[in-house]
Amino acid sequence: MHSGGSSLFKDNLENSNYKKIKVKGTTLDKYCSLKEVSPSFIKLDIEGGEYLALQGAIKTLKKYSPQIAMELKNDQKHKKAASFLFELDYKVFEIKDSGNLNQINELDFSSLGGTNFVFKRGYN
Repeated sequence: MHSGGSSLFKDNLENSNYKKIKVKGTTLDKYCSLKEVSPSFIKLDIEGGEYLALQGAIKTLKKYSPQIAMELKNDQKHKKAASFLFELDYKVFEIKDSGNLNQINELDFSSLGGTNFVFKRGYN
């Protein structure tokens, strides 16, 4: 039986009965450069790997300022990803039940978790 889950990190797996699979990967910066892509929106759901993905996208984030949607849990891996975006002058928005975005400040954000957020850069 397969749980349907996968992870880059062993500590994210609920049991030790897992199969290791090697896959070839690249960074978003390399992919966007190679394919001449200029993203306006990026959705990340990497079960704690968001910070690593964002590090590999720093040139893309600075150059194109895409909006970013991420599910963030109240743990260190996800807080590190959010802090990385705050350092790049991204603002955080909560997705309301209506679908509207509500800007929240970084301090209020730190007490939230386990939900989806949108980050926008260059937004006042």
